[in-house]
Amino acid sequence: MNKYFVPTPLDEATRMEPLGSTITSSVNGIPFDFGAPSNAGAGVGAAPFSGGIGRPIGVVVNARIASRVNSNETYTFHVEESADGSTWTTISAPISVDVSGTVATERPYSVGAFLSQQFVRLQPVLGGTSPMLVYDVLLTVQGFPRA
Repeated sequence: MNKYFVPTPLDEATRMEPLGSTITSSVNGIPFDFGAPSNAGAGVGAAPFSGGIGRPIGVVVNARIASRVNSNETYTFHVEESADGSTWTTISAPISVDVSGTVATERPYSVGAFLSQQFVRLQPVLGGTSPMLVYDVLLTVQGFPRA
């Protein structure tokens, strides 16, 4: 998937990270549970996972602010999945926020993968002297009929 392609539909019910989340180091993303009945309205939850397993997913990272104060800060993302919510496996190629000198391109970036487990999360990896990222994350599952 082209990292600039934003797959649709995007839905608040599939928000993985809150609007305006701020991090200054690499963190474990918030897991999204494809088996949770509360996610059924988004077309992804319940018995068993409403057909999500095996479908292509797009994780959209909206990089709102990406500090480049020291010109060496880097921001990379990849998607991980888990059967139990505790042991994670990388399922996507990494994508990076575009940077040049003191400028980071602040825009949506997409990470594509195929889902084969119940839980999925985004793994942000920050590097450099003083990284600071303000972002939010939405998930879309391709091929779901929408109500």
